[in-house]
Amino acid sequence: MASPVSNIDHIFSKEANCPICLEEYVEPKVLPCLHNICKKCLKELLHHHTLSFRCPICRAVCPIPDRGVDGFPTNDYLARLIRDSPAKKVIQEIRKAMKDCSEKLVIVRKIYEEARTDMEQQGELIKRKIREDFENLVEVLRKQEEALCAEVDNLVEKEEKKHPACFLTLQTETLLTHIEGSLKLRDALDVANDKEHLLNRIRDANVACTKLSHLHSAAETEKTKNSFEFMGNKEVLQCVSGNMFGSVGLKGQLTSSNTLISSPDSDDLGSLEVLKPGTRFHSLNIPQPLKRKFQPFAVAINDEGHIALSDQGNHAVLIYSKQGEFVACVGRRGSKDGNLESPTGVTFLTRHLIAVADGCLFGNPARIQVFDSSGRFTRCLVKLTSNSHWFTRLTTVNEEQILVTCTPVLQGHESCIKVFNTSGEELLCFGTSLSGKLLYPSKAVALNNEFFVSDVDKKNNRCMVSVFDHEGKYLRAFGECMLKKDPNERAFYPLVIALDAADSKVLAYSGLYKLVRCYMPNGSLESYYSTLSGITDMAVTDDGRVFVVCGGSGEFPHSVQLIFHY
Repeated sequence: MASPVSNIDHIFSKEANCPICLEEYVEPKVLPCLHNICKKCLKELLHHHTLSFRCPICRAVCPIPDRGVDGFPTNDYLARLIRDSPAKKVIQEIRKAMKDCSEKLVIVRKIYEEARTDMEQQGELIKRKIREDFENLVEVLRKQEEALCAEVDNLVEKEEKKHPACFLTLQTETLLTHIEGSLKLRDALDVANDKEHLLNRIRDANVACTKLSHLHSAAETEKTKNSFEFMGNKEVLQCVSGNMFGSVGLKGQLTSSNTLISSPDSDDLGSLEVLKPGTRFHSLNIPQPLKRKFQPFAVAINDEGHIALSDQGNHAVLIYSKQGEFVACVGRRGSKDGNLESPTGVTFLTRHLIAVADGCLFGNPARIQVFDSSGRFTRCLVKLTSNSHWFTRLTTVNEEQILVTCTPVLQGHESCIKVFNTSGEELLCFGTSLSGKLLYPSKAVALNNEFFVSDVDKKNNRCMVSVFDHEGKYLRAFGECMLKKDPNERAFYPLVIALDAADSKVLAYSGLYKLVRCYMPNGSLESYYSTLSGITDMAVTDDGRVFVVCGGSGEFPHSVQLIFHY
């Protein structure tokens, strides 16, 4: 990669420091012998001279002007070169990045302090309970009391150090101290040439701080949950030796958690690997009565972060809050209005209205029904007159239109994407013409007045994202990759796409390679990261999290996982 420092800066960098103070020139003055000295240094040099002095560099005799130091001309050209030096601009840029990172670090320190204080308070409560239980025991049990209290202290200290905010604080402070030392001790040119490395390290720390803040926000609902507990032994009379009085441990080790979002494993928190893109850090828990038949198909998120899941096994749609708390179960099995039969696509028409596709699988024509956020049926938006197509995925466009992916059920019908308005009127149908014909589309999203469709070409063993304009005219394709490694293999992996509206990107997941690729609207690859296997649908939140539906295969079958995106 080219150095950010130009040739002229390299040539003059050695001359940018005053020969007296060895610091960067401040208002350089030109002597008659054409050497330069800082005004402050020159003033100190003339303090013991009245008529003339010798240049400290070449020893030439230099007469002193009547005006003294102010009589020597200022080297404006040198001062301007120093001011506009690329190396100096790089240092300023690095310092600004460090300042931004330090501001994020303040938030992380606060999170850690809150967690540390809470743990210490819980530890004190446990110790108080232990002391109360020991008050009625004989003196021989005092040593056991002290041992248990020490165990609490050790456990609190151990858990404090395992907290991700503690680890991230230590790593970030070490990084900033190291870079600050480099800026002071290393040559400016040296630092400038190392710009990309330094900025990348600061940027990584900055991103880690942001993601840890997200992780902390997701766990806010569990704040009242105690991390420790003391289980006393009721058979107190047997507490004359050993540890029979009781034991101290983490509460999660002694009782099961009823929270809807599980926390990351403590082993994961010992490393910042848990904060990398693509890393799973939460599982969306399912209410106990629905777990046995739970088969998620599609996921949708509104602009407030609320989540909707279509569940084919329970013939329902599950609604969750932004924090992952279960809110409502929409629909019950049946073909009447307000009932659902193996629901497929789901999307938010507005913040409080949910559109759900179902039917077809049991011989009834496909339809799209609308429910409010409490689960009340409002209307049937679209219903086919015959069992010709299967509505697989739904996507809302600006709360004005619905993109519907249509898969043919009967011969003589073709795959296509239909566009409906919120009144149920069909506005557009595309993907059936010879140019840009869709073969096996799986999902469509809209961005910048264009439609992006994940499609499959089974004959040629490939899948891609096809792009159409707002009138349904084919424009281009990108993201092409293999559908499966062995053409004779039964399983195949179409691209699973989602829209990252906050960053104006299209995400495409390949199950074959377990990669999420992030594309700009023009099809250029912006970044990629590895993640879980078996993902069948996904949706992105505004704060950089991705809810993914995992099918029957993979590491987490029939589940909904939450991964980091950025």
